[in-house]
Amino acid sequence: MTRETLRLDGRIAMITGAARGMGREHALLMAERGADLILNDLDADVLARTAEDCRALGRTVTELACDNTDIGNFTRLIGEHEAEHGRVDILVNNAGIQGNKYTVEEIDEEIWEAMTFIKMKATFFAARAVIPGMKKRKYGKLINVSSIFAMEGSFSMSHYTGAASGVLGYAKGWASGACALEHLRQRRRALIPLIAQEEKGGPDVRLGLHRRRRGICGRRNRRTIVGSTGQPGAACGSRTRHAAWQ
Repeated sequence: MTRETLRLDGRIAMITGAARGMGREHALLMAERGADLILNDLDADVLARTAEDCRALGRTVTELACDNTDIGNFTRLIGEHEAEHGRVDILVNNAGIQGNKYTVEEIDEEIWEAMTFIKMKATFFAARAVIPGMKKRKYGKLINVSSIFAMEGSFSMSHYTGAASGVLGYAKGWASGACALEHLRQRRRALIPLIAQEEKGGPDVRLGLHRRRRGICGRRNRRTIVGSTGQPGAACGSRTRHAAWQ
């Protein structure tokens, strides 16, 4: 099986932050490859348009529009959608917000919490909500979308760098078997896009595709996938996104 022939027929994928950008592109490609979807975002109107585009590809799609930082409500809704679909096979933790280039002095508690709660807190509890079902079925894939800044740092967005490093750390921790996932046919990975141009008309960027750095997540099937190009579709581009799903 190659990345061009990979199919997801019969799989159920949940994608957070799926209304636009990389999340939307994940949703569209997974739909093209045969997966039914649970799509999540704060923006219900834009999410509905992405969901309709995926349904036009012949897939069953449910919309989970909510504030992911309200953990009680978020996880309750995940449970309801999982029950409706019967399971969640793939979780893509993509939701997040921009760093806005704040200096350390400009980052107050409100700004820090907004970043950390959506990227780190919601990511953790989304995984926590679906792991029991994955363990029961002995199958699952957990994919965290991080950032190149988790590896290289950024003084002007240290709160963003810290949050991106956190979700990378989750993948490394889950890969270690500390949460008793070792007997699952399961892969825990972090996807590291370099930069994604969010909408048409945004700044042009020049990016390379970096190969995996050995030792980040250890064994062969526990990788940190690093790479992207400037457009949202390419940010989960063929080599990167297919390696994460397989």
